[in-house]
Order: sequence, then structure tokens, then C-alpha cells
Amino acid sequence: PEFTALHLSVARHLGHLFSTFLDADLDLATGLYTRLGLQQYLETAKSNSTVAPDSYAVICIDIDRLHVVNKVGGFEAGDALIARVAQLLREPPVPPGAAAARISGNEFALLLPNAGTDVAQDTARSLQRLAEGLASEVSPQHPISLSCGIALFGPPTEFQRGLVLAELACKTAKDRGRDRLE
Repeated sequence: PEFTALHLSVARHLGHLFSTFLDADLDLATGLYTRLGLQQYLETAKSNSTVAPDSYAVICIDIDRLHVVNKVGGFEAGDALIARVAQLLREPPVPPGAAAARISGNEFALLLPNAGTDVAQDTARSLQRLAEGLASEVSPQHPISLSCGIALFGPPTEFQRGLVLAELACKTAKDRGRDRLE
């Protein structure tokens, strides 16, 4: 009762702005960054850090045969699988300081600061092994696997290029039989 029409109008406007901000930066289904959110995170981290990383590795991760899980188990099973993969990207073996994003329906990106090819490969292989165990939780009838592509890039201004290269490497992994690392 103490709010006037003006107060309510301002509150609705601010709520809408905040919602728009969250929608652009965070994937509501997984809580991970979106592609845009990951890029903005990288830019913010660069400007807020006195010691910005010199290089990055980016891992593009694609859930293999998600469409089969959706057809057989229903979209609830597919959504559960997406949520579990997102959870894997927040836990070890993911190195501290890494940032994860859902960049499309069944595709994720994992950004690793100051990481070389060895660290990125070890992380991707560990995630692939953990994903195999998700079948019993989400889709017992079908094996769960991840295809991964890795790319390295230098300063944060090269993020888009690195992500595109990682996506191409991931597509190559899928084309060469899935459950691979390129």
C-alpha cells in the first residue's frame, strides 16, 4: 500500500532490465554462461585483473546423440542430461579458474586460463570418462559420450577466433566417429 504507481512502474522496469541481463549472460536451464556471457566474463576478468592470463585453451564439448535420448527418453531425459553435463563443468577435474558456458542446445564451452594443450586434453578426457557414467542416471538404454574440440588462443581479444576453431575441432571429432578429442 505504501508504494505509489510510480514506484511499481520503476520496480517493474528494473525487474525487466535485470531479467534481460540474466537472459543474455546466463543460461537459465544450466546456470552456466551463454556465449555472450562467457565473452563478457573474459573481458571483465581482463579489466579487473592486474595479472591477466597470457593464453587460454577453450574446449568445445558436444553431447553425442542427444536427439536419441530425447526421442527414447523424452525431452525430460535430454534436459536432465544437459543439466548433468553442465554440473560436470563446475566440478573437478575442471581446473580452478575455468569458466563454462552453454553455447547452444547440446554444446558447451570450457575456458581454461593459462592452460596448454596437455591440461586441456587431460580435462576433456576426464570429462568424457565422467560422462560415460551418466548413462545409468539419465538414459540407461543408451551410452552417453562427449565429442570435444580444443583450441588455444592468446589475448582475450582472440576469444571468438579460438572458440570457432574449437567448434570446428569438435565437429571434426563428431565426423570421425564421436566420443573423440580433436
